[in-house]
Amino acid sequence: MKSGQKRDVRMKKKLAVQFGGARLLTSRLARTLAPPKIAKHATTKKKLSCCPNDGGTIVRNFHITDYDGVVALWRCTEGVGLNESDTRRAIAAYLRRNPRMSFVAERDGRIIGAVLCGHDGRRGYLHHLAVSKRHRQRGLGRQLADACLAKLRQAGIQRCNIFIFANNAAGMKFWAHIGWKLRTELRLMQIRLEDDCCSKRDCPC
Repeated sequence: MKSGQKRDVRMKKKLAVQFGGARLLTSRLARTLAPPKIAKHATTKKKLSCCPNDGGTIVRNFHITDYDGVVALWRCTEGVGLNESDTRRAIAAYLRRNPRMSFVAERDGRIIGAVLCGHDGRRGYLHHLAVSKRHRQRGLGRQLADACLAKLRQAGIQRCNIFIFANNAAGMKFWAHIGWKLRTELRLMQIRLEDDCCSKRDCPC
């Protein structure tokens, strides 16, 4: 090989080393400055809502601490009649007897829906389903009822009953709309256990 050719070969090797080192340095610098990679399996937390039809509404169990807000809702809801069975003491006893079966709907710390649910071992019963007027037509009443029915199914109850005032046309329409059937062959009969006429017939033993 001639001397000129040897000089060209040495120059090419020198340039290769220099530029190769520059490329290596640049690559290392890029890796150092690059933002950290996020693992593919990492996930971000999503805000969950208990009510898909109304993002700020939470449906949860009815606690006795909700009593004042629930009674205020019941009192301004047409078709809901209150009596001696709806005192704080009576409702507390009902909730203890039927744990985690009754529900309320809450929005911004305010009760906007409620329902009582329980069973006697054979049939389930819903009482006082109510939704504030501002929050109706959003599926909240159905959601409250469905939450109760799910609990009754877990308890092995196969049928559920409700009591509706005969003149509550809106209530009848709502229950029929979500699949409930009117039992026209049945009539409700009731006796007040604390009446004097009843106590006189009590067994003396």
